[in-house]
Amino acid sequence: MSRLRAARHRDRPAIEALLAANDLPTVGVADHLRGFVVAEEAARVVGAAGAEVYGRHALLRSVVVDPAHRGRGIAGRLVDRVLERLAAGG
Repeated sequence: MSRLRAARHRDRPAIEALLAANDLPTVGVADHLRGFVVAEEAARVVGAAGAEVYGRHALLRSVVVDPAHRGRGIAGRLVDRVLERLAAGG
């Protein structure tokens, strides 16, 4: 099972590569990296989701899971974790 955790600076290239490989936008990832959560298996990022926070409002960014890891509920878990983090932050 994949482990979910807050994204780190060193995860940015993997997040951007995963988004690009799935025809999703990479613009703004660096600016909003603090709002990202990643799914990790064997020290490899296999999924990501993030939020862009604008004051009291937030926008859920692209949610992406490596095709080889789809169908296991990773995307849903990522979205849930992002929403939990947003709620905890006010």
